[in-house]
Amino acid sequence: LSALEIEARERGYFINITLHQNDKEIEKEQLCKLADYHVDGIILSSVNKGEEYKKFIESLNIPVVTIDNKIADKIPFVTVNGRSAISKAVCEIAESGYEKVIFVCPPLAEKNLENIYVHEERTAGFKEAVKKIHGLEYVIIGNWDYQKQAKKELEKSEKKTALNYSYIIEPAVAMSGCFKVNERIEDRDGIVKEVKHTERGYYVVVTFEK
Repeated sequence: LSALEIEARERGYFINITLHQNDKEIEKEQLCKLADYHVDGIILSSVNKGEEYKKFIESLNIPVVTIDNKIADKIPFVTVNGRSAISKAVCEIAESGYEKVIFVCPPLAEKNLENIYVHEERTAGFKEAVKKIHGLEYVIIGNWDYQKQAKKELEKSEKKTALNYSYIIEPAVAMSGCFKVNERIEDRDGIVKEVKHTERGYYVVVTFEK
């Protein structure tokens, strides 16, 4: 958001942030209000999808760019390559000697309730990757009770097992408040070494070559 605000300000615009709380109707209501305000453009991470919603977006007569979750074809869309990221992670897991991998993606439980395109893409990438690696067993956990289920899988497995979560940490975002621009990470891919749970939240320790 900081980068967006800086870029917008340099071009003579300002950012108005609204949150839909993953509620389809609130999102639609907010978009109508933004249209009433005659905003110049909208960057949207949507929980809605489909052709009908596409028609609604087009009826606003405002330029809209979607991020993370794809609404429909011909609506401008920007995201990271989740399939590729998960595929690289699976290869790294296999090369590290793991015989089984548990893929954890709780948002899959909401598949019929909201737009989870980004997680569906990562899940598809995971399935494609594990099928290419002979002998690598896998389990996909797609619900919000994932901690108990993952623990059970780990306890009953006699094979060396890894946990793979459907989340991507952007290096630039992770370091934005800690390092100057010219000192930040160059690599786009790193390896998660440790996840620490503290009173202030979760800290992820990741290593990068550059």
